[in-house]
Amino acid sequence: MITQELDPASSNMRVAHDWAAAIAARCEHLTVLASRVRSPELPANVTVIPLRNSEGGSRFGVILRLGWHLLRLVAARRVDVVFTHMVPSYALLAWPFCKLGRRPLALWYTSHGLARALRLAHRLIDLPLTASVDSYPVPDSIPVVLGHGIDSVRLRDSSLSPDDPPLIALAARLTPLKQVELLIHALADPALRDHPSRPVVEIAGEPFYPVDHDYLAGLKRHVERLDLGSRVTFLGGVSGADMPGLYARSTLTVSCRAVPALDKSALESLAAGVPVVTNNPSFAYLLGDHAANLLFDGDDPSVLATRLAHLLDDDDARKRIAADLMDKVERAHGLEGFTDRLIDVLQSLNRGHAPAAPPSKTKARSR
Repeated sequence: MITQELDPASSNMRVAHDWAAAIAARCEHLTVLASRVRSPELPANVTVIPLRNSEGGSRFGVILRLGWHLLRLVAARRVDVVFTHMVPSYALLAWPFCKLGRRPLALWYTSHGLARALRLAHRLIDLPLTASVDSYPVPDSIPVVLGHGIDSVRLRDSSLSPDDPPLIALAARLTPLKQVELLIHALADPALRDHPSRPVVEIAGEPFYPVDHDYLAGLKRHVERLDLGSRVTFLGGVSGADMPGLYARSTLTVSCRAVPALDKSALESLAAGVPVVTNNPSFAYLLGDHAANLLFDGDDPSVLATRLAHLLDDDDARKRIAADLMDKVERAHGLEGFTDRLIDVLQSLNRGHAPAAPPSKTKARSR
C-alpha cells in the first residue's frame, strides 16, 4: 500500500490508517509506504516505511526512497499486489517495477481532479478503484466501485451528548467547491437567526491552495458583515481522533458541493448518527424517503435554512432518520464490508482476473 500519510490523528487522511489496519487483518503481511508517518497504531504484521527522513524531506528524496523500496519489494516479487491510494503519481512510479516483477497494480482515486498524471496512470494500471461512479473523473472509464470504507464504530462517541444550544457542524476542506458560504447565509436567514433554539455553527477544516486561503478570508468577512461572530466558529483542522467528539456534540450537519460526488464527511456524519442536510444529488439514492427532509436543490441558503429549522423542530424525525441512515451507510460504506470487497478485488487481480465493475446504486456521472 502506497499512501500520502499514515497518522491516526490526521485531519484529512485518518482513513488511510483505518484501511491499513483492516487490510492487515485480512492478509499475511502488509507493507505501507507513506510519505508522512506519525505514531501509527497497527498490527504486528504491518511494516511501515516512511518515505521522508524528516518533516522537511525533499520530493526528490521521496522519489528515490520509493523507487528503492519498490525495486526491493515489488520487482523482487516479495509482494503479491500493489495498491496505491489517491495519488496517481505513486501509481506512475510503481508501474515499471510492477511490470518488472509481473505484479498487478491498482489505484484508488476519488476526486474531481483530472490531472495529466491521472490520465496517464489510468492507462497503465491494472484496475481503477473508487467510492462511487461520480467520484472517478476519467471519461468513459469503468472503475470498480467499493464504497468509502468508513469506520463507523470509531465515529460513535457515546460519552458526549448534543450541545445546547444545538450545534450545526460542517466538516470539509475550505474551498469554493464545498460552498461553505451557504451555511453562513442560512444562519443569517430568519428561519435560523430567529429560531427559538438559537443554533450555532462550527466549521471544521482548513484551506490548502492559495485560492482556498482567499476563500476562508471571504467566509470570515461574511460572518462579520452578517453580525454572526457569536454564533459561527472556525475550528481549523480537526484531527481524526477528535471528529467523533464533534459529531457527538452536533444536532445536525451540512455538506454542500458545487459538483456532485459522494462526500466522505457527509457519510461519516450519517455513520455517527447525525442527519446531514445537503444539496448534493449523489446522496439521493442513499437518503431515499428522507430526501424530502435532507436534500435541497441549488444554492439558495433560505431553502437550506428552512430544512435545518424543520429538523430542529422535530426531535422524533431526527432520531428516525439517524437510525435508518446509520444502518444504510454501514451496509454500503462501512469499513468491514469495504475491506472485504477490496481484498476480493486484489485477490482476483493477483490470480490474473480483473474483476468486473459491480453495478452501482449511485446516479450515473453527468458530463
